[in-house]
Amino acid sequence: MTHNPWGGWHHAMPPPPPTPPRSNKRWLVVLIVAGVVIVAAGVGVAAFAVSASNDDDPTPAQPTADVSFPTATTSTTTQPLLPGGPRPCYPDRPDLWRCFPPEITARGLSEAIEARQGWRCFRRGETDDRGFEVSRDVECGRMFTANGELITLDVDMETQREAPKRPLRSITVAAGATGANSKVARRRTARYMDEAFKLAVREVWPDGARRGEASAAFKQVSAKCDRLTTDDTPKAITPHGYQIGCTRPIEITVDDKISVSRTAIITVPRDL
Repeated sequence: MTHNPWGGWHHAMPPPPPTPPRSNKRWLVVLIVAGVVIVAAGVGVAAFAVSASNDDDPTPAQPTADVSFPTATTSTTTQPLLPGGPRPCYPDRPDLWRCFPPEITARGLSEAIEARQGWRCFRRGETDDRGFEVSRDVECGRMFTANGELITLDVDMETQREAPKRPLRSITVAAGATGANSKVARRRTARYMDEAFKLAVREVWPDGARRGEASAAFKQVSAKCDRLTTDDTPKAITPHGYQIGCTRPIEITVDDKISVSRTAIITVPRDL
């Protein structure tokens, strides 16, 4: 058996699950290049207006009371299949890994995201708008400037590729921003990270209940990740059985600009 930092212990067979969240190298390189362009030329890349009203949910679903979600463990207990909760990745082996239910697909999610202003999605093996080869099943991104600063958003999807019908296994959300100092960059990154996460879960769970659980769990772990100085990955499990995790902010300096990135993942624990 091997250990996965985003789940628990899992068996080596059948075929391995998707790779853990990718690093922030792709868009960090973009931030470095863009930071130099902004400093040297005084202009950013093509700008798309960021409208809070365009992305805000008029009736956001939130838990009715404060909720404390359990942290992820390596236990091997089996939870029942809840309506709307994770389902077996392999229908004939319900004792193995679980994935998102069949109604939530990478294709459907990417089409919904790409319908939003400024977003584009690419499939594995394609070259995205930033010149990088796509390494996940689907990678959706948006890049724009706000107040002369570069903002980068990503929502990526990975499936259980060897399983029948390739059910969705994980959704990675990332955001990056630049600022005049670390405090400004972190504040902007946190703002846009919340916006990207909100967009992702709204498209995944339009019914609201599971969306509220995911948002509350993200708020809980995000506060922990913001204070991290190590590569730990705080995680929490929602009542429906989805795991929300995040990594610490990554900060780099380009001339007089500070660039910060944050990453979160929505997935299903290896052992339920």
